[in-house]
Amino acid sequence: MSGGRPALLVTGAGALCGAGDGVAAFESALRAGAAARGPVWRADAWDDKKHTGPDRRRLSRLGRMAVTAAGQALEAAGLADGALDPAAAERTGVVIGTGYGNAEDAIAFLAGVAERGAEFANPALFPTSVLNASAAHVSLRFKLTGYGATIAARDVSGELALVQAADALVLDHADRLVVGGAEEALPALAAGLRKLRLAAAVDAAPAPFAAAGRGALVLGEGAAALVVERADRAGARAARAPVALAGWASAGPPAAGPLGYATDGGVALARAAEEALAAGGVAPADVDLVVTGAAGLRALDALVAAALRRLFGARLAAGEVALAAPRACTGWFPASGAHLAVAAVLAVGRGFVPATSGAAAAARAGVPGLRAVAEERAVRTALVLSAGAGGAVAALLFARV
Repeated sequence: MSGGRPALLVTGAGALCGAGDGVAAFESALRAGAAARGPVWRADAWDDKKHTGPDRRRLSRLGRMAVTAAGQALEAAGLADGALDPAAAERTGVVIGTGYGNAEDAIAFLAGVAERGAEFANPALFPTSVLNASAAHVSLRFKLTGYGATIAARDVSGELALVQAADALVLDHADRLVVGGAEEALPALAAGLRKLRLAAAVDAAPAPFAAAGRGALVLGEGAAALVVERADRAGARAARAPVALAGWASAGPPAAGPLGYATDGGVALARAAEEALAAGGVAPADVDLVVTGAAGLRALDALVAAALRRLFGARLAAGEVALAAPRACTGWFPASGAHLAVAAVLAVGRGFVPATSGAAAAARAGVPGLRAVAEERAVRTALVLSAGAGGAVAALLFARV
């Protein structure tokens, strides 16, 4: 308990992205400092049959991604098919973050309406075109009949899904939640960002904290999920859960610049981090790792860097604060904050600081702390620090139990 709140344990994780399928593959990529390759780093090598079940053909590609990541997390938590009786399933829910949902089906559905009229709309496309389709797919596939929510908050969709889930658990709306994010690469989004010169147009690697000019995003796609449970309801799983979600906070949009990112010099993000740390009883000096949302876009990375300087001051300048930027590995997509959370859980649970491609360039740009080579050492606490277009910010604290 922290301040009378129940402890929240992470009992399972799942992930897939361009770097690979499954938590083991993701961990290997983080240890190796693997780099996403542009212009779009697609998740092409993943098993969409194991967890999707008999309804696989009815699911959109995004739905299959979400169900696969959720299935991996539930399996790791010991909650595979049949493990929950109906009463437990009613206390188990789903919270999914997604920036755009299955926009391809939405575009196709609306194109039919625009071209031929509402009476000619394709009804087969509508169920997967709505934003909460992925959360519904997960709930239906695993018969989870409890609390449900979908969070759409641009770059911080995954992080705010975790904030929402944590609040729901504390308020006793559920005993456990499958929570994460899912996003599919969208050709229309990629084309728009390239036209604005915000996305890489050629084969390129992300440059977190070291982008030239305005920078350019290497786009990615994927899904990630955690099973988060109240410790007082986790039962036998509590004994094998080494990581807790110890603190969380978010803030609404302050004044935003032309690209939508806050222009407050990192004040709101630093305050959210301080709130999350205080909730977990951790001082900034005791943070072992900061998992950042930096992705190679200057407006985003400068905001995160400003918050880091407010939090850690001279320690950051001296390179004493270990940093990681997993979007260098996954590519950027709105729900990739769920992958940041999985990276933090792996770092704490397995005891390592991830390597990040482009660490030397970031140090030359004034943000030392990224590691070019992974370090094997105890990580007691990992702080996830993220900011989104639209001004929202989020902080998550994971701690060793």
